[in-house]
Amino acid sequence: MCCFHEWVPGSINNIFIHEKKNIFNGNDLTDIGLYNSYFQIIYFNIEDKWWYEEDIKNNIFKWSNGKVFKLYESNNTINSKEYMYIHLQKRNMENSLKDSQCKEFYIVHDKFIDCDNNIEQKLISKYKYLTTRH
Repeated sequence: MCCFHEWVPGSINNIFIHEKKNIFNGNDLTDIGLYNSYFQIIYFNIEDKWWYEEDIKNNIFKWSNGKVFKLYESNNTINSKEYMYIHLQKRNMENSLKDSQCKEFYIVHDKFIDCDNNIEQKLISKYKYLTTRH
């Protein structure tokens, strides 16, 4: 499957809609908002043509064998949801990985870090509700 991600006036999606071509309008991607240090997913609703913010703010992500998962806490349980990709727009990210060929790593608000399943809860607690970026 291929899809385009841009929803600004004159974007490829708008051109396809105008030409009555099929487009993918799901929200299976993670588009991270620009204005918070924490990862808050934003998504475009094609029906009302408006951007919305997801309510869950305690997200971190995990890259595992070519797949990306959102990890978040709910009712004292770590939950996960798979996405097609994560869009870290205009975010300076530090690479803290010890092995550039690793098959799993975490993505937190400003860096990529080595995978250790025993620290997921700590990471989620540490990186949620950070202050607004400047």
